[in-house]
Amino acid sequence: MKNSNLYQVIEGLNKFAPPEIAAFDFAGLLVDSDSKSIRKIGITLDATLTTISEAVTNKCDLLITHHGPDDKTFHEISGLDRKRIALALSANLPIFRMHLNLDFCTNGNSETLCKLLGFEKFKPTWTIYQGHKLETGAHFIDGYFLLEDLLERVKRLIPNSVRIVPSSKKMFKRLAITPGGGFEPCFLEQLPSPDVFISGELNHIAIVRAIDLNICLIEATHASTENEPLKLIAKRLEKFLGIQVVFIESRDNIKVVRL
Repeated sequence: MKNSNLYQVIEGLNKFAPPEIAAFDFAGLLVDSDSKSIRKIGITLDATLTTISEAVTNKCDLLITHHGPDDKTFHEISGLDRKRIALALSANLPIFRMHLNLDFCTNGNSETLCKLLGFEKFKPTWTIYQGHKLETGAHFIDGYFLLEDLLERVKRLIPNSVRIVPSSKKMFKRLAITPGGGFEPCFLEQLPSPDVFISGELNHIAIVRAIDLNICLIEATHASTENEPLKLIAKRLEKFLGIQVVFIESRDNIKVVRL
């Protein structure tokens, strides 16, 4: 696919992660540009002033972002979003959003997260999200797991911190995994009876719901559960597209202070 133009590359990206996986969730151009040859692509978790600048410095011809405004709320973007867009436009850098389709496609964020945690056999499970059915909203693994073993696995993601909502169980027989903001309170009741759930971002409602359901939650941070998979996805995309793809890290900079 060398010397491909922007829209040929987009066609390839849509084959890798079909938007139909989550048709209700926007996957597409956030910032367009003059049609030009795409020789180098950057991929990042967040299109920030820093990651856009790094993409420009690295002479990327396209930046893929996992997060960003969607087409339904684009009119509501903040002044900071406008600065980001202006920076990309000034460098003629198109920005392309791949969100839930990249999470749940074959070899996407969710499957890659499972593999990074050392699991090769896992099954998808559907969930209802924002009133829409996701054929894959999480993956689950049956077996016998101790909390200590799971925490050792989570360390492979190099999170800045790990938070746990404990349960009364000493041994876990079913594990659920999903990247990013997977601790949606409604998911906890939809998932097929997990004993423990690994994801990236806890909230209070999910915590109190997990206590009532007696599910142990392990928060490995939003950034780590998606940045680490994206590093591998960058290599897969490079092979799939035949174009150089570089990973650009979006850091969360969280520091934990013990009181």
